[in-house]
Amino acid sequence: MTEAAPHPATDRFRWLVCQALAAIPSHREPACSAAEIARRLCEMCDAADRPAFEEAEAAVRCALAMLDLFGALATSNDEGHRTAGQVSTYFLRSLAWYVEHSIPLVDGWRARGLQGDAGASALDHAPDFLGAMERRRLAVAARLGLDAPASRRQEAVLILIKGILDGEVYYLHQFDSDARRYQLIGGRVEPGEALLVAALRELNEELGIAAGCATLYPLIAPPACIVLTAISSTYGALTDYAFSTFGAALDTREVVLRPGDRWLSVAEMLDANPPVGRLAHDVQLMRALDRRLPGGLRGAPIPPVEIHTLPDYRDYLGLP
Repeated sequence: MTEAAPHPATDRFRWLVCQALAAIPSHREPACSAAEIARRLCEMCDAADRPAFEEAEAAVRCALAMLDLFGALATSNDEGHRTAGQVSTYFLRSLAWYVEHSIPLVDGWRARGLQGDAGASALDHAPDFLGAMERRRLAVAARLGLDAPASRRQEAVLILIKGILDGEVYYLHQFDSDARRYQLIGGRVEPGEALLVAALRELNEELGIAAGCATLYPLIAPPACIVLTAISSTYGALTDYAFSTFGAALDTREVVLRPGDRWLSVAEMLDANPPVGRLAHDVQLMRALDRRLPGGLRGAPIPPVEIHTLPDYRDYLGLP
């Protein structure tokens, strides 16, 4: 159970936590208090590595806190602890391996959005993992009558560019590779940045349209904005959003599309169940816009640009 070589001080507590995981009774054993598990840990160690009781107890309480967070303990008080069942016993052994080898259980904490293979494990993409945590937190909070405050707050701007083709109203969207979905033109407001300045910056960054080639005007009189709480598809965090919405009057009658740009009809924007093979968009936000905009999405007072034809997006999406 122990290693022959002494453990460096920086690694010792990690090693002790690993030993503590091994000392916790399985679901087939009698439950033990934290103090009893700490004594068991001390007995498992060779004399050269044996910790003081206080050191062992601290490692045990750390291990118990980890397992309690995962719901892997049959009890979570000092009357006694043991694993909750067969699966939790195996989970404890797997977790001990991660701790022993200093391997993170979840990767990609620095990444934004769904990076790489969309079919990979949520443990490979931290925003996926966090999103799963947040969705469960919302469900559990609703069931137990608890508050579930957002983990993040974000002020953002939306720029609505309206198009007309055969009497149908369309809005310009752009594919966001982090979120893996189409989104309206716009983005976050930087700290201290004025809303109009942010909107003009996003218009230039996303479409290459200079400030002098467009007039932006608020569609909902400031300081009013569209407020909603949703799980960020970029970060996975439950986020309180405040969207300031601008209409764009462009000094051109036609927009030159880049790869990843797409005109979505109002019907598509409001469709909560897009056809198989078509990437999703933020229906919650689209419906909020349709409720709040004067005239709704179809009648919003935005000078439309001409759409002569809708490009075939299948090559970009990799569809047959």
